Amino acid sequence: MLFTGAYVDLDHSLLEEIPPEPPFFPGLNISILGNEKTMDIQGQYIFDANKLNILAGVGYFEIEGESDSIFDYGFGPLPDPTEYYRDRQSNLYSYLNLSFTPNVVATLGIAYDDVDLELNAINEKKYSPKLGIQ
Repeated sequence: MLFTGAYVDLDHSLLEEIPPEPPFFPGLNISILGNEKTMDIQGQYIFDANKLNILAGVGYFEIEGESDSIFDYGFGPLPDPTEYYRDRQSNLYSYLNLSFTPNVVATLGIAYDDVDLELNAINEKKYSPKLGIQ
């Protein structure tokens, strides 16, 4: 059994200056400040016998954050509203590999994914069957 996990709390900033292009573009100063918290947890089980291999696992990933943007064209800053976001993904999978000969392996499996991306308005839950010979 193998477990991994990570947690990150990150403050970030981006400051960029785009020079003027007379006569039409007065230039632009962009400031983006934000914070993100990220968590990633994974677990995996591997069973390996002579002609049989089983791989099963579970995972969870989440990122939550906020960012503030300010655009300044030279006549005063134009703040953007604070943007909040939270994205999550869970997955579960199991694969069975059967070796008929050293060069022929059959795979049978199933995976489940649950994806929720708030900023992109995506919320999907789906099963994915796996079948193959290599």
